[in-house]
Amino acid sequence: QALFNTEYRLEAHNIVLIKKYSGNSQIKNVRCKVARNLMISTVMNLIDNSIYWLDQKNFKKKEKKETFEKKLYIDIIPENEFVNIIVADNGTGIL
Repeated sequence: QALFNTEYRLEAHNIVLIKKYSGNSQIKNVRCKVARNLMISTVMNLIDNSIYWLDQKNFKKKEKKETFEKKLYIDIIPENEFVNIIVADNGTGIL
């Protein structure tokens, strides 16, 4: 749902979305007890932060006349009794 909600913004900002979890049969049976709206808003916030920092890096690259492809990576990894959600980008990182 979070990806659906931000899909237009990702396209508008020319961000390549890498959904590593697609086709992973392990996650089809994963169930989590969590407030759905809080999980969606948390992932959307991470995506929004990625969009911002990817744009910041892109502006700096343009100033230097360098090319830059904005990428957002998302994966879901079930591990024992836990589920890890990975949201990563190739933006500026933590400064």
